[in-house]
Amino acid sequence: MSLKVRVRSKSTNGGGCFLMFFFCLFLIAGSGVAYFAALKPRFDVARSQSWTETPCVILSSEISVSTSKGKHSYYPKVKYSYNVNDLEYFGERFWFGGGNASDRVSLDNLMKPFQAGGEAVCFVNSNDPYESVLLRALAPGLWIALLVGSIFSAVGLGGMTIGFGVFRAERRKKRLTASSTSDGLSGQQETAARTALFGDDSHREERVSSQLSPAPSGGVTYTRPTCLPKTRTGPDEPLVLEQTISRGLKAIGLIVLALFWNGITGTVTFFTVKDFSIVPLLFLLIFHAIGLIILWGALHSTLQLFNPKTVAVCSHSYLQPGSEFEISWLQKGNSKRIRKLILTLEGKEQVTYRQGTNTRTETSVFFSERILETVDPSEISRGFREVKIPDEAMHTFDAANNKIIWTLQIHGEIPYWPDILDDFTITVYPPKNEAVAP
Repeated sequence: MSLKVRVRSKSTNGGGCFLMFFFCLFLIAGSGVAYFAALKPRFDVARSQSWTETPCVILSSEISVSTSKGKHSYYPKVKYSYNVNDLEYFGERFWFGGGNASDRVSLDNLMKPFQAGGEAVCFVNSNDPYESVLLRALAPGLWIALLVGSIFSAVGLGGMTIGFGVFRAERRKKRLTASSTSDGLSGQQETAARTALFGDDSHREERVSSQLSPAPSGGVTYTRPTCLPKTRTGPDEPLVLEQTISRGLKAIGLIVLALFWNGITGTVTFFTVKDFSIVPLLFLLIFHAIGLIILWGALHSTLQLFNPKTVAVCSHSYLQPGSEFEISWLQKGNSKRIRKLILTLEGKEQVTYRQGTNTRTETSVFFSERILETVDPSEISRGFREVKIPDEAMHTFDAANNKIIWTLQIHGEIPYWPDILDDFTITVYPPKNEAVAP
């Protein structure tokens, strides 16, 4: 049995800051789409009311047809020339916005005065002669882009509001924690409370410091049931282990997220492309990159559903430090696809520190034992191994800022296919003779 320690640190700005940043992207994207695809054309219509009427010659005029799912959309394509201060300019704008017409007859009637080779009147911006338009009107269909942008913005604004609430709650909790630790607890009181939970091990005392709070009378209170495993009930018989996160739940979550993210991003991009707006399109590429990563994760998790299913059984329901037990496994499905099987028993500690608005979580693996590593097909399909939890190991523990987690990790290598990566939760109870806090 080997003992290995690895430490991994992770720094974040807290859950509230993450939510605000994440939904800020929705707000920016929605606002950008609403402005460039719907609001800006309306502003342009208002601006064009003061533009100068200028004679022009229609160089080309046609209707472009786009077909999608059996439905036809029609776009006006015109090119015309006009003179300002004896200089020739060219324009291609028919109306404001990149909307399309679903009625060919109505668009034909609008374009009758602008036949190729004929003369017409266009409207030119006197401050910028390169800017012109034939009709001072909005293209149809812009309300859809405005609706999509508004929904995106509403989701972003609502998410940022929730994130801000979480952020304030985190700061309030930090202030309460800081005030509780500065209320002058006596050394004997604090030591007694910590010893009741963890014994005399000084290293373990740090894990419960944030859970101590002053009682109204000046003493120390500790809610033990929130941190220790449930009370033992029933016979000590073999137990089928449960996965930390099931394959199906993981795949469904990623699929829903991928459909939501890529569906909205694709819709926004569709209207942006029709408007020929390059700047918003380049901005949306960031969201498409994120969507591809989510889509790849969803595909990877979906393919893992077709892997052989691992059933893991622990010979005892109630384990504690020093317990010896058997881990048995069975592969339901075509186990011949698995080239190598690796089983690892791991115990790790998660400690969360808060400094101002920042939150740092450190994860240290205090125990790691490779139970099995085999390429034997018969042993891959089913087998068992004897395991022992170290005598001085920490039991399962779950508090607000501290966690002790024991898991059985199963890794099955499959050539040219996503591997089996399953984690099973193991509950380690405190020793029977451990002191219990009142």
